[in-house]
Amino acid sequence: MPLSGLHTFSAHKDYTDARDFAVKLSEHDPLRSGKDLSGLVPKFDRDDRKELGNLVIGYGLDLRVNSVVKINDWYSRAGLTLSEQEKGYLAVYQANPSVTNARAVKANLRPLSDEPAASRLFAAVVDDFEAGFTAKFGPMAESNERAALVSLVFNRGINNSALKPLISAIQNDLRAEAWFQIRYNQTPLKNAIDPDLPPEN
Repeated sequence: MPLSGLHTFSAHKDYTDARDFAVKLSEHDPLRSGKDLSGLVPKFDRDDRKELGNLVIGYGLDLRVNSVVKINDWYSRAGLTLSEQEKGYLAVYQANPSVTNARAVKANLRPLSDEPAASRLFAAVVDDFEAGFTAKFGPMAESNERAALVSLVFNRGINNSALKPLISAIQNDLRAEAWFQIRYNQTPLKNAIDPDLPPEN
């Protein structure tokens, strides 16, 4: 039985606005607010100065774990393009996510033009992510709770094994247990056990 007692939205746009705000706030709030446009270029998601983590661009589009075909499709749906050379650098990085190959992507992948371009790219990504979220968590109405959970899972990585207790709680309508998992068991685990993160050497 899916989570009950949800605070639902009457209009789809109200839900997507709440979801997008929550995800953008978590992924790159300075980009959303226009205070820092560094997210328009690829950067390491854990620590860019120390070159730790996966390369991401915009609002958390992971350039390592998503296939080049999928990334190219999202770019196309956002009205953006990737050259064959850019796709080649991404393919090499994904096959061997070394710092050297990541640096090559950073040096050769064209920056997104502006925040609206990052938002269009995010819209393409999150539309597909919603389907994966439903497959993992089960049916859930468009609600404040769904928007918050989509944001959390988007940030943690949908295949993160640390999410299993949370998924079970949601699927069994255990609201208190779900809250406990989010509050105590999920927050510190992103970098500890996220299988999407490459070796640091």
